[in-house]
Amino acid sequence: MICVSDIYGIEVEGAQGGVWRRADSPFLVIGDIWIAPAAILRIQAGVEVIFQGNYALIDSGRLTAVGLNLEDESIRFRSEGSVWRGIRFVECDSTSILSFCEITGTETGVDVSNCSPTIEHSYIVARSIGIKCNQASPSIRDNELISVEGTTGTDANYKALSINDNSNPEIVNNKMIRCIADPGNAIGIEIDASSPVIRENWIEVNSRVATGINVNLTDDLFVYRNIIRTFSYNYNTGTGLKTDHSSVQFINNTIHLEGSGIVSAIGINIADDSDVQVLNNIILGNSTSTGLRVSANSVLADTSGFNCFYNHRNNYEGFFEPLMRDISEDPLFNTDRDSSYRLTWEDFDENFPEDSALKSPCIDAGYPSIDPLDPEHTPVDIGRFAFLYRFVDVNDDIIPNPEVFTLLDAYPNPFNSSLVVSYTTERPGLTTIKILNLNGKKVALLWDDLSSKGANHLYWNASGLPAGNYFLSMKTPYESQIMRITFLP
Repeated sequence: MICVSDIYGIEVEGAQGGVWRRADSPFLVIGDIWIAPAAILRIQAGVEVIFQGNYALIDSGRLTAVGLNLEDESIRFRSEGSVWRGIRFVECDSTSILSFCEITGTETGVDVSNCSPTIEHSYIVARSIGIKCNQASPSIRDNELISVEGTTGTDANYKALSINDNSNPEIVNNKMIRCIADPGNAIGIEIDASSPVIRENWIEVNSRVATGINVNLTDDLFVYRNIIRTFSYNYNTGTGLKTDHSSVQFINNTIHLEGSGIVSAIGINIADDSDVQVLNNIILGNSTSTGLRVSANSVLADTSGFNCFYNHRNNYEGFFEPLMRDISEDPLFNTDRDSSYRLTWEDFDENFPEDSALKSPCIDAGYPSIDPLDPEHTPVDIGRFAFLYRFVDVNDDIIPNPEVFTLLDAYPNPFNSSLVVSYTTERPGLTTIKILNLNGKKVALLWDDLSSKGANHLYWNASGLPAGNYFLSMKTPYESQIMRITFLP
């Protein structure tokens, strides 16, 4: 059926391939569209795709939808007055990618099954589920917003991310993962029988029953350096992390339970036969909350401790001995940094630190044997953000020491098979070095770990890749650098 629209554009339905060009935009979807196995659809930056009914885009081949930014060069997927069924990756090529895309007006924004596409730098707003994974391992990184705004029913469960059935995605460095339900139950990330990596995200939930991360039947889950904020209302429940029959490492996160008088708010709820390590976290309450609850049949790992519990009615429930070297002091966040949960050390002088004024008790107070240490190789701090001794703040931006990291060279350049990447650092730090194609798609990961002090060298063999230009990208806690390299086999 063809729907009548007052928007001029090209009507599409059925099997698709080739290039959707900006000059031909908008594309009006009048039926389900799909990319068959071995087919390729490339969508140019600036294209607008408007769904005229309850239709879906189904990728079983290769979808390349790469915008340039989210201001005026994104790719927009939206509906015209009705809800559509979102973008579905079903056994697609591993190089399928959504980058700098806007996806709005769907029940489920992106549904991934049995494949591993990349979803990055995008803006996704859905009604029930933002991104859903089933037996899938996509890369979900660096997104501006993944949000669900649910309004349909009191007993409905809304989830920004739903990770199920042996899925192992990377969920890394997303600026905002948010779920709002009014009424209903809001979950930031729900994990069922899967083992994703959850690192360096900001997660917010707001509902009468609000849960930041809900974990069920999962082994070896790693949750590291996230912000989790829960907002609950009408004397209902807010929980930062809840586990059920699961084993979890929960390290260097900051949980903030917001809302007055919520007597059942819990920072971390270890329930029903779970084994959890709780280490180096800040759990900030609302005066009536509980910081950490452990059920009778669950285990708190022996290496748990070095946490900061502040502003709770009870720091612990279900056991009575404080963990090793936990503290119950105000973490002293830097309020000048727009609620970023960074630690305060007023008037810090790196040459005379003992003379500095007000200092957060979380600085250098973490577990002394943790690996990795803070980016500057100082004793680890408690909470999401490390206090960076050599940084100063100017207009809320972090200004690095320009001599911390220097990308010395990549040689030979051009190269015909192997490339040597050489860089040096005055202090150790977490470093990611990767190769990108001209569309910004990662084609090789050279390093994603701590770099040692001094000179470092990496070797990369480009065999199997087409000739042409690529980008060598390096990202550290201090800076990002990029350079062009040329492969001439």
